[in-house]
Amino acid sequence: MSVFVDSKLALFNYLNAANSTTQFTAANLTWSDPKPIAGTWMEGTTTKNTYAKVTPKQGAGFEGKATVKYNRLTLADFAKFRPTRPLPVYQPATTVDMLSNILYYFGLVLGPQDILSEPVVLDAQGAGTVTIKAKDTSPLWLGQLSFDVVQGGANIDTLTTVKALNGLNYPVADPATQTSALLYTYPLNLTGYRDQMLAMAEGVLSSANADILVTALKALDQGPGAALWNNSDSSNTWSLNGAKVIFCGLNTMVFPTNQSYKYVMCLELREGVTTPTGRFYLHFNDPDNPNSAD
Repeated sequence: MSVFVDSKLALFNYLNAANSTTQFTAANLTWSDPKPIAGTWMEGTTTKNTYAKVTPKQGAGFEGKATVKYNRLTLADFAKFRPTRPLPVYQPATTVDMLSNILYYFGLVLGPQDILSEPVVLDAQGAGTVTIKAKDTSPLWLGQLSFDVVQGGANIDTLTTVKALNGLNYPVADPATQTSALLYTYPLNLTGYRDQMLAMAEGVLSSANADILVTALKALDQGPGAALWNNSDSSNTWSLNGAKVIFCGLNTMVFPTNQSYKYVMCLELREGVTTPTGRFYLHFNDPDNPNSAD
C-alpha cells in the first residue's frame, strides 16, 4: 500500500471522512478543477489554500452544489521526510514516464492529472537531476519537487506491452477431431530412405517421389494412418499427391524437430488435404557405420 493515494480518490476520501454520513464517489459526484483561494474574497475567511465545486451527476439521487475548501499538499515538502536517495529510472523521455518509479521507490502516487509532462535530460550514464512540477489543476498537489536520478533497470511491465500470449497453443485448431501432422510423424525414423530423400528437390513432389514417401510411411507408421497414406489426387486425407517439400537437409533448432536426427524433411500437404493437419517433419540419419565415430 502506498503512503499517498490517487489524488482524485483522496478528495472523495477527505470529503466522506469529514461528513461521516456521505458515500460520495466518482460515480455520483463531479469534482471541478481546483483553484487557489489566494486572491479571492475567501482569502481572509479560511486557512485553506484551495477550493473546488462539487456537483452531483445525473441520476445520482442528489441535487444542488457545494464549494469545498481544503489544503493541497506541496510537492517540495515530500523531500523533508522521504529518505535521501537517488531514483533509479530506465531511459525516461518525459517526467510522466517516471511516475511508476516514483510510486515504487517513494510510495508517492502521482498521475498524469497531477504533473506536467516535460522532457527529461540525463547524461550518458542515465544520471542527472529531474524536477517534477504540479499542474495548476492537480486535485491534490502544488509546487515542484527535484530529485537525483540514476540509471535503473527496465520495467518488465512496461516492456511487455502484450501479455495475452498466442504462442502456447495446440498444434491444431481442434485437438478433439484433428490429427496434427507435426506430432503424428515426429517419432518416425526414415534413415533407410536417406539417399532418396536427400535427392528430392524443394518444391512440389514428383509423383515418383511421392510414391517413395508413401511406401516409407506405410512401412514405418504404426498409427491409424498406416494403411491410409496415398498418392491420389482425388483423396483429401493422408495424400502426398501435390505435397510440397519446404526444406530437406541438415536439421536445425529453427524447426520443431527431434534434434537426435541429423537430417529433416519438411513437407506441406496440398491445399484441400485435411488430415493430417499442418506441416510435418520426417527425420532421418546417415546409416550407422560401426567403423565411424559419427
